[in-house]
Amino acid sequence: MKLLLLLFLLFNFLFSLNLTKKEKEFLKYNPVIYFSAMKYWPVDKNGNSIHTNYINLLNKYGKLNIQPVFYDYWSDGFNDAKNAITHGIMGLSYSKDREKYFYYTQPYNYTSYHLITTQNSKLNINNLKGKRIYIAYNSILRKVFKNSNFKIVYSKNFYKDLAEHKID
Repeated sequence: MKLLLLLFLLFNFLFSLNLTKKEKEFLKYNPVIYFSAMKYWPVDKNGNSIHTNYINLLNKYGKLNIQPVFYDYWSDGFNDAKNAITHGIMGLSYSKDREKYFYYTQPYNYTSYHLITTQNSKLNINNLKGKRIYIAYNSILRKVFKNSNFKIVYSKNFYKDLAEHKID
């Protein structure tokens, strides 16, 4: 039922796509739009993720031509979007600081930050003291957790570092 409701809301949004003057002007000079996306984001058996599905829907119903540019590392995709090598990035959280680099449309959905664990996990935000926690270098979570009791570490390849116990 939740999936049906989500799809209904998404299609309702897409069919009522009203672009601002600024957005129309951008599209006039950028017939192809390139968005940074990450290779490691989960995909289905057809190789699609929620991000590529969303791009496909925007292309179809918004009559756009958005093409994903895939990156191995979040920091590379973020920096290319920030430096206008790509036109944007999928899955970028809003922050006031980022407004100087990115134009944010009206949100279609917003959720705050979550720490997600299995039901039986003892891990929670209160018992991370002394742990080495990976947060992407350009993530706004670095500011949110700046003075936390755990160590925020940077890793170019966090899957490898997690496997080698360099990250908790």
